[in-house]
Amino acid sequence: MVIFIVSASLLRESAASADTIYVMAIDYPPFVSESSPNYGFTYALLEEHAKQHFQVSIKPLFVPPGRAQAMINAGDWCLSFYPPIGREQDAEFIPLLEKKVAIKLHRLKQDTPFTWQTLSELSGKSVAVLRAQKEGPLAMKYHQANLDVVPVESIKQGLEMMVKGRVDYWAAADIAVDSLTAEDNNRASIQSSIPALQTFDVGVFYHKKCHTKLFKQ
Repeated sequence: MVIFIVSASLLRESAASADTIYVMAIDYPPFVSESSPNYGFTYALLEEHAKQHFQVSIKPLFVPPGRAQAMINAGDWCLSFYPPIGREQDAEFIPLLEKKVAIKLHRLKQDTPFTWQTLSELSGKSVAVLRAQKEGPLAMKYHQANLDVVPVESIKQGLEMMVKGRVDYWAAADIAVDSLTAEDNNRASIQSSIPALQTFDVGVFYHKKCHTKLFKQ
């Protein structure tokens, strides 16, 4: 997906000053996370971009996927890492990284390679996906392949469900897997699929209505 990606939100009820814009985000370490240093590496990239191109300061606003989608639907945002699903015509995308990131399926390690020619070969299996990814082109691939899609609120929750055997697969970016398993050394027990499900650009969306407010003239 242009994935996994961050959203800046401007709340009516916010007490933020006029020269501060909220960036709406869902927790997706290591890209963006409330518990990560500098709120994750993608947010750090956005801060550098903001210094050069924005005339306002930015501040993260972490919300659950359902709230993020509701804010997108209401047009109640200016910047967002969360993709504007259903409101793409209102948004523009700012790339923050040249290299694309790949989303893959992951499973507990087996003796055989984790590969397939078509996803339908995995028919009947269950896959944990971030709730933000339960719709769109990638979700359509899951459904067409007759995979049982299990929405989760965070990628960490998806990992835990896979490790506990509650789902067969877990859909996530390789870089996210590496980040989540770095401390517990479980990366060797997780097998990533050889084909990628999708590649996406890392960046942030902005609402077209906020162009004048955001950018230096």
